[in-house]
Amino acid sequence: MQHWKDFFQTYRVVKINSDEDLLYQVGTTVGGKPISAKQHNVIINSIVNGLDLKEEDEILDLCCGNGIITYDLGKLCASVIGVDSSMPYIENAIKHKSNKKVKYYCDDVINFNKYCESGKVTKALIYSAIAYFSEEEL
Repeated sequence: MQHWKDFFQTYRVVKINSDEDLLYQVGTTVGGKPISAKQHNVIINSIVNGLDLKEEDEILDLCCGNGIITYDLGKLCASVIGVDSSMPYIENAIKHKSNKKVKYYCDDVINFNKYCESGKVTKALIYSAIAYFSEEEL
């Protein structure tokens, strides 16, 4: 896991001017180019349906990256906590994908329990990052 933590401190740390730049940064690309807004919406809808997301839900988004998904989920529920170990990604999330319903933390997602201690988190997700964990870590 440490290898991946180190890797994402410098992977695609680019200047962000648009959502396309955010998609590129987290590798949500086809042929090296960011996916379309329509494709992004398909991802959001599949998460919403898979989690059976409700307006009252409080979500914990582990490995949230730069918040490109976290922010959109925050529009549809009560609140979202995004956690990622990459400070550059979290900085971009705070700068480009924040609102009063979304909070971001730079932390090891293995420490996820501390974000659940309030008892308010109703659902959690880890989207597209599961491959970076060993079976033991999972």
